[in-house]
Amino acid sequence: MTLLEYHDLFFKSLKSKIDKNELGEFFFWIIEHNLSINRINYMLNPHYLINVEKIPGLINSINQLKKNMPIQYVVGQTEFMGMKYFLNLEVLIPRPETEELVSWVLVSNPKNPIERQYNKDCLDKARLIANKWENSIISEEYNLE
Repeated sequence: MTLLEYHDLFFKSLKSKIDKNELGEFFFWIIEHNLSINRINYMLNPHYLINVEKIPGLINSINQLKKNMPIQYVVGQTEFMGMKYFLNLEVLIPRPETEELVSWVLVSNPKNPIERQYNKDCLDKARLIANKWENSIISEEYNLE
């Protein structure tokens, strides 16, 4: 199967479930994640032959999206505050509103960004990000798996 054939299968399988613009973005997330092929390389070589061992994972991605699984769970990762987080079904996907709130808190009070613990997980991440912004060394490793 070529990239172009997978593209056609992807769109044919999901066009009734997902908006066309969003579907295009999802397609590139899937091939980037599964094949390490970005948008530019796809455009330059749409007839690239996909390794046979990768095809079941690509088909599985289509099946998960058909079941309305969020793309972040399908690819197993998301970004929050410019940092990549690995996900599984036990981890909530950070909402854009949370990212906006954390940004607002960090900008409005940069010396002591977080005083209260409304949501421990997000606040821990915000502290990690605040430390990163201050070029501090962070001794704890955060793993969401």
